[in-house]
Amino acid sequence: MSGNAAKYSPMLEQYFGMKVKHPEAILLSRVGDFYEAYGEDAETIARALQIALTSKEAGKGKRVAMAGVPHHALAQYLARLVQQRFVIALAEQLEIPQPNKLVRREVVRVVTPGTLIEEQLLDGKQNNYLAAIAAVGESFAFAYADVSTGLCAATSLSGESAYDDVLAELGRIGPAEVVADLPADLRATMASAMDALGARL
Repeated sequence: MSGNAAKYSPMLEQYFGMKVKHPEAILLSRVGDFYEAYGEDAETIARALQIALTSKEAGKGKRVAMAGVPHHALAQYLARLVQQRFVIALAEQLEIPQPNKLVRREVVRVVTPGTLIEEQLLDGKQNNYLAAIAAVGESFAFAYADVSTGLCAATSLSGESAYDDVLAELGRIGPAEVVADLPADLRATMASAMDALGARL
């Protein structure tokens, strides 16, 4: 849909133009008192949040799927999306709306399970770790941090059991999200392990 942005109204062109820059994320764009999503993202959040899916006039007699949440309730909806391991790009209005003029909007934040800082989105009883792993020859570089508290640690693991040690360490800390630079065969087993932990890879 983003490749056809020129076929839509100026606001939807703007939306799909931002979406091209954040293809992995659900894009929520501030429109007045709501954060709105269009197209496939609208269908996704309507299912994930169990909210109404409607449509919006898209120009030239076309309509596009639309779903939105009130701005004052954004935190609760973000929490629900993050719990389902979605990545969310938030676009804000960067100027005061004027009649008959497209409001400038830009993505100001990308929210992932491992980058939460809002107290109301976090479980105060446990850390919210973002972990990073990279294969370096026969060894693994491993680091994790809780961006809400500043707690961080890093190490390297080597030897025949290094990969198993990485998996064990991930099981111990229970990260919310893992960023991995691994060969394809290890990435597949890592994906299974992260699914079991409920972490986003």
